[in-house]
Amino acid sequence: MARRTTRAWVAVAGTSVLVVGAVAAAALEAWALAAVGGALLLAACAFGLLDVRRRQQVVSAQLRALRTELQGQTEQVGELARSSSAGHDATLARLADSEQKLLRKLDAVSERMDERNRRTASIVTGVRKQVDLLDGHLLTDVQALDQLRARYSPRAALPRVAGWALSPSALLYLLETIESRGPGLVVECGSGTSTLWMSYALKESGGGRLIALEHDATYVEKTRQLLAEHGLSEWAEVRHAPLVSTPTPRGDFPWYDVDPSSLGPIDLLLVDGPPQATGRHARYPAMPVLHDTLVPGALVVLDDVMRKDEREAMSYWLEEHRDLDDLGRVVHGVQALAVTRN
Repeated sequence: MARRTTRAWVAVAGTSVLVVGAVAAAALEAWALAAVGGALLLAACAFGLLDVRRRQQVVSAQLRALRTELQGQTEQVGELARSSSAGHDATLARLADSEQKLLRKLDAVSERMDERNRRTASIVTGVRKQVDLLDGHLLTDVQALDQLRARYSPRAALPRVAGWALSPSALLYLLETIESRGPGLVVECGSGTSTLWMSYALKESGGGRLIALEHDATYVEKTRQLLAEHGLSEWAEVRHAPLVSTPTPRGDFPWYDVDPSSLGPIDLLLVDGPPQATGRHARYPAMPVLHDTLVPGALVVLDDVMRKDEREAMSYWLEEHRDLDDLGRVVHGVQALAVTRN
């Protein structure tokens, strides 16, 4: 068994090296390597959990065998007690009682092990599903990244699509939306890599402007510098808007310190901030604050809808604003709404 397990892990490791090499050669991006690393980590977890489950099953079988053996000994002690003299009855009774207590403890341990086996099986199933999903999303994002790099002729080095940035698939969706719709004003909650790519799309379409709201002064300067290096400063403004307590129908929330009337009519709204660490439903205030500045037919795009807070924020928006039409998930992790009022 040990040799078979070792061979299995060696096979997995060899396959992992081949996959990493292939994707790295195809994408040449840190983001791709990170995504592949995530997939391999999930796969390793799945194999590890399978091994843990196998070990738990072995222990459970051993416990059941021990229980059967003890039960047989208890029956022998009982038989001995019935056939022994009265002087030994008390001692044998105590011995039988001790064995019964031990049997009950073993039963409790066996039940816990069985429950752990069931939980482990559930976890293994979930990890397998995540591995399958990540494999599919990885291929889609690598293809999207290739299309992004081929779409424009940047003046400077392009930033890596990594960390908290939008996925390449989401970026491609936004750029195609900008080029097809020709929005007059795009407002982005947050700033960074997406600000640069959308500025390129606005420049390519020949019109429109982007305003990015950023609460972190350090990121404000970094994004401004990035835009300047690419000659896109005239297409985008990165506005420093610290988070302040803002009233909403559901209470006060930290939100960007901005006067909505200073933005102008919004044709496309990307909600990719504030960050999750800000607090529960951090992005919910986007609609209470900015809804009235959205033009009829405007598009609202929310990132990170794989998270519970974002899904709940989306449901609150739809509940509170009947003129919003849910377009569903346009790409993995991204959901869109359309303003339907005339």
